[in-house]
Amino acid sequence: MERARAAADRAEESEQRALERAREAEERAEQARKVSEEGNSRIAEAEKQGDRMVEQREAEARREAEQMVKDRRQEAREEADETLREVREQAESDARDAREDAEREQAEAEEAMDQATEQLAEARRLAEEAKEAAREAAEDAHRQAEQQARGADEQIAAAERIREGSVETAREAAREIQNGNGNGDLKEHTKDELLDLAAAIDIDGRSRMSKSELVSAIKSNSKESSK
Repeated sequence: MERARAAADRAEESEQRALERAREAEERAEQARKVSEEGNSRIAEAEKQGDRMVEQREAEARREAEQMVKDRRQEAREEADETLREVREQAESDARDAREDAEREQAEAEEAMDQATEQLAEARRLAEEAKEAAREAAEDAHRQAEQQARGADEQIAAAERIREGSVETAREAAREIQNGNGNGDLKEHTKDELLDLAAAIDIDGRSRMSKSELVSAIKSNSKESSK
């Protein structure tokens, strides 16, 4: 009986402790809910603040970008105007220089044309003089050529007469040498003397002959001439 009462007391105490823990768990759950709600509330507020901050920063960035674009546009316009001014000044300077060069070249061209006209007239005059001089020179040359031709004919005739006399004289000398009536035997003469003698009696191929061949050719020619 006492054990049953003790067990009942322990059971009651356990129940009390369980109830106490249940109350504590409920309180903690309530506290956790409140904390969760507060956290959600803070999150929502933070999201709103973040959106407002983003919008604010975006607006500021947009304003800064617009100002930057405006400033850059102004700078670009100023640079473009300066470049345009420089290009315009350079173009005007180049145009002036070109006009001056063209005028100078025109003047030089006119002067050159005048000089060319004068030179052409002088060239024509000189050409006429050269033509007249050439005609006179041609006439003089023709007269001189006729005179030289007549002189050449006379010289050829004289040379032919001399050659005929020399040939006969050489043949006679060859006969005398062969007959022993001349100035010794043909072999005692030099090759140059034999060549001269062969030329005088018109022996073909004499320049290619040796001394002994020249002696034989002269003897043969002398024998044929003596027949």
